[in-house]
Amino acid sequence: DEKDIIDIEDEAKIKKYKESFRERVTELRLDKGMNEVQMSLELGNSRNYIHNIASGAILPSMGQFFKLCSYLELEPEEFFDPALAHPSKAKQILRLLENLNDETQEDVKRIIEKLSKSEQNLRQGGELNG
Repeated sequence: DEKDIIDIEDEAKIKKYKESFRERVTELRLDKGMNEVQMSLELGNSRNYIHNIASGAILPSMGQFFKLCSYLELEPEEFFDPALAHPSKAKQILRLLENLNDETQEDVKRIIEKLSKSEQNLRQGGELNG
């Protein structure tokens, strides 16, 4: 029956979303250099709270999710942006750039562009040789 097919598709999507959420919490926690217990306690929860999220045992409430985002210094939409692999590092770099004059910022931008291009070339060379 069509309703059963939709339910199965929805369940598969929900399962995927939960897995992505768990993985993102772990990725962001590691990026911040925190262990599960330390992060749990600093958020004002039991010592197993983050472990329980990362293992899939629980999901945070919306209020706890917003608190988690605040702790990680992220906007909620940034939490779900996979392009932001290391948001805390990116924010640190942006804060440092704000202290530089426009000309120096342009110099830094050119350096980053060159480094990025070099990294891409290295990755592509590795793929061709691997």
